[in-house]
Amino acid sequence: MGRFVFALVRWIVRVFYRVEVLGDAVPARGPILLVGNHPGGLADPALLLCTTQRPLLFLSKAPLFRVPGLGAVLRAMGAVPVYRSQDGYDTGQNAGAFEAVHEALATEKAIALFPEGKSHSLPGLAELKTGAARMALAGEGRARIVPVGITYANKAWFRSRVSLWVGASLDAEAWRAQNAADPRAAVLALTAAVGKSLGDVTIQLEEWDELPLLAVAERLWLKGPQERRTARLAALAKGWKELCAADPAEAAALRMDLESFERDLTRLGASPGHLDVEYPLGRVLRFVFRSGLVTALALVAKGAARLWFAPAWFVQSLVLRARRPSEDVVATYKVLSAIVLFPLWHGTATLLLSGPFGWPTALLMSLAALALSVVATALWHHPARTLREVRLWLRRGTLAQSGQLRQLASLRRRRAHLTETLTRLAERRGELSETRP
Repeated sequence: MGRFVFALVRWIVRVFYRVEVLGDAVPARGPILLVGNHPGGLADPALLLCTTQRPLLFLSKAPLFRVPGLGAVLRAMGAVPVYRSQDGYDTGQNAGAFEAVHEALATEKAIALFPEGKSHSLPGLAELKTGAARMALAGEGRARIVPVGITYANKAWFRSRVSLWVGASLDAEAWRAQNAADPRAAVLALTAAVGKSLGDVTIQLEEWDELPLLAVAERLWLKGPQERRTARLAALAKGWKELCAADPAEAAALRMDLESFERDLTRLGASPGHLDVEYPLGRVLRFVFRSGLVTALALVAKGAARLWFAPAWFVQSLVLRARRPSEDVVATYKVLSAIVLFPLWHGTATLLLSGPFGWPTALLMSLAALALSVVATALWHHPARTLREVRLWLRRGTLAQSGQLRQLASLRRRRAHLTETLTRLAERRGELSETRP
């Protein structure tokens, strides 16, 4: 039952998000503690399942087991309740949780937890609790701690991208001797090491408004596969922090140059890579044929899905307005309400259609709606991407007719200057491009 629930949760979270897994592989065997940052509420544990096919033992706060439906899912997954004083519980009730953890590590199983202790929307990591270190050092086995950085492009948007960056594992054995001599010092030292490892696989910012700036710099400077973007942004954030501390004036000047370049690029409706794109007739015709067909299919599928599930979407929006959840748990509410509302409405709609059309036709329409929903999910962003390309092509045509193509040449020169500046920054602060994907 547990494996089925794990597979179902993986599938649900991959429907809501476009999940990419980067970095090292989670060890396939041996006792491990899979530790992640916690920016997205209950979506985060579901995402950790996407990093491995191993069953995970989750430690979940006790109040969640009292939530109708969610409690049943947690119990089916074998999750262990943790009783916290801030929730009004006696922490002495955690004896069973400690016993379950020790047994899991002794039998070489995998445990998942979030050492920040709470979900949040901070730009960096919150202060880490010592639980993961204490668990790793308590048993006799050779437990490893595996950091996973969870980075959302937009945690509340359907089909938004999520990066799961698996870092190099820490062997708790390295702190075992210190733990025998001074347990408290060993726990604090291992917790600090866990914090550094998690910091290496997350984008550490002082303020959220730094992220758009770094995103522009990353697109300008580092070329490579899209799946390395989170790693590059994390490395660039570290270099940016070092520059701000060492030379604030240079950092301010670079910020102004990047912001100015981004504004001018936005007016053109392009990305840095578009500055070199040419539009020969053959390419335009292939784009019109291929993208036209796919976009038409995507729009039909999205329209049918929205029409079929409109009442469920409406009720879901009412739930969000009534509950007004914090930003870090909006996706949790969306996913949980969708699990209940969409199947309920789909079954109700099929039942209602069986009256005027008969059961065979109603079931056929129901299956067609499900198939179109799958197509819509796969092509969700395609119409928007196609529209951006068309706008850019039209904009370039307008510039050509008005003799203003020199604007593109100017942007190319500024791009080259900024790229050179960022490269010097990388060479002076350490080669940021050499990041483990």
